[in-house]
Amino acid sequence: MKIFFLILILFLANCSKDWSYKNQNNSQNWGQIKPEFKFCKIGYNQSPIDISSQMFLNSNDNNISIDYQKSELEKIRQKYFMKINIFGKNFVQRKNKKFYTKYIEFHHPSEHQINSEAQSLEMQIYHKSDDEQWLVLSYFLELNLAKIDEINENFMDLINFLNLPNKTKENEYKIDLKNLISNSSNYFFYEGSFTTPPCKEGVKWYVFKEPIYLAKNQMNQIIKLAIFTKSNARNIQKYNPSKF
Repeated sequence: MKIFFLILILFLANCSKDWSYKNQNNSQNWGQIKPEFKFCKIGYNQSPIDISSQMFLNSNDNNISIDYQKSELEKIRQKYFMKINIFGKNFVQRKNKKFYTKYIEFHHPSEHQINSEAQSLEMQIYHKSDDEQWLVLSYFLELNLAKIDEINENFMDLINFLNLPNKTKENEYKIDLKNLISNSSNYFFYEGSFTTPPCKEGVKWYVFKEPIYLAKNQMNQIIKLAIFTKSNARNIQKYNPSKF
């Protein structure tokens, strides 16, 4: 019996160190949970941030080119969201460096905000360069209230994939990543961090202003199939402009 209670105490102590989106271990307290999460508290360039409308200016210094194609996917269930790994030669080029596509995450409501307002969903596409630098393309997903049931055909392959039983790379399910993104060049660029612990900084964020519209049913399916908590959005961080 004593061994049982000892194991229980150790289990509860370990659980208390898990980060969460609610209760005492919510995103405002991540930096206090573990020493390796310290940047969640003391970091200078943290994400997400609140972006004002006039900040969406496409600077030539930060132009990117996107080279996406049909890609093989893999679903990995995380504690709070589905991580969608991407395989293939997809990349984003910034200046003379290529950042290769690694995975997609969805956050509800959106983590970034515009004029202090969150959007329904945020799709974050993560990329990494050969020298271990990270770049994220961030798109808002929203309902078109005037056409709330109008299906966005470009997202059907991804939603069908989310509806399938868990697949590995060997099972081969491919979608065309070009269909998931907009052609908008109206974005805001800044240097930030990962939005989950340990909140590592040095992440290049491209947040696109115009949302991609989905039907209500599509929105609900993504929230149900790719997000496993009521909200998986980190609280807004202070924006500290950097010089590039």
